[in-house]
Amino acid sequence: MLAFAEQAGREYEAELSGKTPEPTPDDRETGETVRTPRGTFYVTDMSREQMEAVGYGLHHQSDDGKYLIMGNGARAFAIRNEEALEHAAPEKMTVLVVEPRKEPYLKEIDPGLHSLQAEVGGDIAASYPFSDPVGLVCNDEGKLIGLELNRGLRDEEGNLYDIMAGTFLVVGLGEEVFTSLPPEMAQKYMEHFKQPEQFINLNGQIIALPVEPENPLRTAEMTVEDDYGMIDGVINNGRKGEELEAAKGEARRTSPEKRPSIRERLEEAKRECGERKPPDQVHQQKSPEHDL
Repeated sequence: MLAFAEQAGREYEAELSGKTPEPTPDDRETGETVRTPRGTFYVTDMSREQMEAVGYGLHHQSDDGKYLIMGNGARAFAIRNEEALEHAAPEKMTVLVVEPRKEPYLKEIDPGLHSLQAEVGGDIAASYPFSDPVGLVCNDEGKLIGLELNRGLRDEEGNLYDIMAGTFLVVGLGEEVFTSLPPEMAQKYMEHFKQPEQFINLNGQIIALPVEPENPLRTAEMTVEDDYGMIDGVINNGRKGEELEAAKGEARRTSPEKRPSIRERLEEAKRECGERKPPDQVHQQKSPEHDL
């Protein structure tokens, strides 16, 4: 009732002055509500300046700072805090990173040109070789500056028609900007670019050959492994390890036996005497007496 009276009063004043009445918070309600420790408030699509123009002042703000609660002593509405939204951290963008000689991986980056440039190491170029809503973002001068060749692009018949140079990204496509890669597209192109490749010129024709992806454990092992034929994730289990065991066995076989001490030999002799059985007594017959 009070709100209706306020509205009627403003319309009457505007009619007298010949001006269009100012919009009211009720006119611009969005249907949303905001809950704060002081209550629940309807959201109105008005700016702070518009709210102040119709008699509302700042009462408090939401805990996250995204909404201002404006009141006139009788009623209160929530409006979006434009200043807080301007300084809010931008949402991350999920992209698929494809590096030479490595398997692809997902990464979250800040949206915008600078983040894309940082990932590919220079000014960017984009191509759209697939029917899916995805793009490939690469270094615009990758081939000119000699970046390592990365993955081949093929037509529907599997024929190689171009090669991506340097690290590139697979991104989603919005109406005007690049977006996060949807999960189903991320899975599809992670599999598509899974196999690292190297390229050779054979009789004037570029040939793509699959290569094993880089393995940090393998690299570390090769720096300390004694036998390069045993690169298997276990350090020093090759030829040198076998030779060491053989040397230890030979040393045990050829080492002279330790002689027992005098005390040990005396104890051994006593033990043998105690275990020895007394010899049987020999009964000798008395010599026959002869008569003289």
